[in-house]
Amino acid sequence: MKITENFLLITGAPNILNMSRNEINSLTLEGNSPKHVYVALELKKNQIRHKGRDKILEYVKNVKVTKDLDVLVIDQYPLVTTYNRKTNSKVINLAPFNTKELGRVSYNTLFATMLYAYTFESLVTGKLRIPDNMIQPISSFWFSFFVQVFGRDYGMTGTYSSKLPGLKFLITLYILIAFFGRKQDRSTYNLAKRYSGYYFDEKLDVLNRLDLSNIRGFITGLSQMEVMPGFNVIKFTTKVHQMFDLQMLPGFEDLSRFMSLIMVSSMGGQTIAKPFISKYNLKVYVQLLSYMEKRLF
Repeated sequence: MKITENFLLITGAPNILNMSRNEINSLTLEGNSPKHVYVALELKKNQIRHKGRDKILEYVKNVKVTKDLDVLVIDQYPLVTTYNRKTNSKVINLAPFNTKELGRVSYNTLFATMLYAYTFESLVTGKLRIPDNMIQPISSFWFSFFVQVFGRDYGMTGTYSSKLPGLKFLITLYILIAFFGRKQDRSTYNLAKRYSGYYFDEKLDVLNRLDLSNIRGFITGLSQMEVMPGFNVIKFTTKVHQMFDLQMLPGFEDLSRFMSLIMVSSMGGQTIAKPFISKYNLKVYVQLLSYMEKRLF
């Protein structure tokens, strides 16, 4: 599994932080401690509806011992949670909620943020691994998303549209390279071909000029390989931002973020990941969610 260092869709924001303990302490405000997180969630425990509720609450209760959770206000960082390498700690960032006070975040969103932080840390540290047999389900979910969100504008709504195999091929290729760290070479092309049924030989020169290790190369490929002619980063980002918001964008650039956001979206009443993303491919959504739930909770 590959971990993206910096995001392209969010002005180069780092995926994982590398701050010293002194830097973290300078961003910590009174009243925003892990203890306050626990008190807020314990107070609403019976109203929280999620399979991971008890595990997350038990974790936050014991943070005084583990010392691996920090609640910060990082104005320059746009995401609600991340992992900090130097301190091996989960980070909750209140700045994207437009507040410096933990108490102003709703209990559902606070729990969802903890769920996000817990899942993300498990993935980036290798405690939870996503095996290769998840490549095809993840690709299928992405395929369903692109067809339903962009299909009408690019002539991909019919079951027998000639563009669909090319879309499935490029999505699978991007997942293989950007998410699972495969080399961009003929063997990976052939693997994507087996998943998609797309014969890429006539487009080999175009493929070799693309950098499919990042989202920009993938989006460029959709246009240059004539799957979605004229498609570009601005069109993609604008659409995703309109439908969801900025917090969903990292899920298109990093496997750990994608899987974490799937987990978060299973929690109702929160503002981070819209629960309706399950509708794009409910069968695969349940498969991905169940895989994580069984191993985390």
